[in-house]
Amino acid sequence: MVETKDKKEPCNVYDRFTQELDKKQRKEFEKLTQKQKLAVIKDYLRKY
Repeated sequence: MVETKDKKEPCNVYDRFTQELDKKQRKEFEKLTQKQKLAVIKDYLRKY
């Protein structure tokens, strides 16, 4: 994961996506496998 210095300006989709999750959701998301994470992010991108 790429850490951005300025949290107000996410440098990529992953950062933007994880910022929209609340703490509980983020914890659940971190437990997922890489494949599941990609599927979730692809689904997220379809909505926007």
